[in-house]
Amino acid sequence: KLLATLEKVIATLQAQIGLPYRWGGQTPNQGFDCSGLVWFAFRNHVNWPLPRTASLLFSDRRMNRINPKDLRRGDLLFFTIHRQTSPDHVGVYLGNHQFIEAPRTGLAIRISQLDAPFWQQHFAGARRVLTEWTIRDQFGGKVSEE
Repeated sequence: KLLATLEKVIATLQAQIGLPYRWGGQTPNQGFDCSGLVWFAFRNHVNWPLPRTASLLFSDRRMNRINPKDLRRGDLLFFTIHRQTSPDHVGVYLGNHQFIEAPRTGLAIRISQLDAPFWQQHFAGARRVLTEWTIRDQFGGKVSEE
């Protein structure tokens, strides 16, 4: 169930590649900002209402903090770009040092390289959204990792 949910989230994210960045956007018709993209992809798969901004996502205690060496597909990556006190940008890790993001006005949703110097300099931390305890069980039974 966990892996199936993760693949649905990743497929939803990948389907948005090329759509425009739009501040405040949270649907394919509007375009997306970074946290709107995350909210849209994960909102129906977790058992609590996801926060809508990067800084609130980062500080949400329902998500596990993840050491960068332990990253898995679907983990949220946070960056401090314009503010140093709390993250103002979020993307979703895809594996192989890649993540999907809605970058900024004038650019489209894209896959970026986490090991690029810019992202390394601005990296603020990672959180795991999808675990056996947080995914919404739509069938009323025990959630398994299969």
